[in-house]
Amino acid sequence: MNTINPTSSDDEASPVTVQWSLPARYLAAGVFIVGGVALLAFLSPIGADLAAGFLLAFLLDIPARALAKRTRLTYPKAAILIYLVIYVILAVLLIVGFKFFVQGTENILVDLKSGAENLLGTLGSMVNQTILGVDNEVLSKIL
Repeated sequence: MNTINPTSSDDEASPVTVQWSLPARYLAAGVFIVGGVALLAFLSPIGADLAAGFLLAFLLDIPARALAKRTRLTYPKAAILIYLVIYVILAVLLIVGFKFFVQGTENILVDLKSGAENLLGTLGSMVNQTILGVDNEVLSKIL
């Protein structure tokens, strides 16, 4: 006898959905909006760093996947290797670049000093010519 047992569907657990009232929905939406604004306010000082980190991770994902695909390295090991190579390159550039930065700054300071001395000399000669010119005009009116 093939009969359908009406109690068989009661044995299975059916998901119960709770319907929120309209004020509760507005309250929950308000809490989420205020929380989102607060989260943005707290994260704003590091927002640029987060964006740069996401961009760097996205750009370095491509070579890490290519390295993992072409070698026996797993993806995490390839990613670590790529990051280490990038850090070594940045450290070398920082150390070597610091020397050129110091030399460039010294050259700028020397140029500024010589420019200031030339400007003072030019202004001094202009002041002397003006004083001498005024004295000559005053003397010619008197005579």
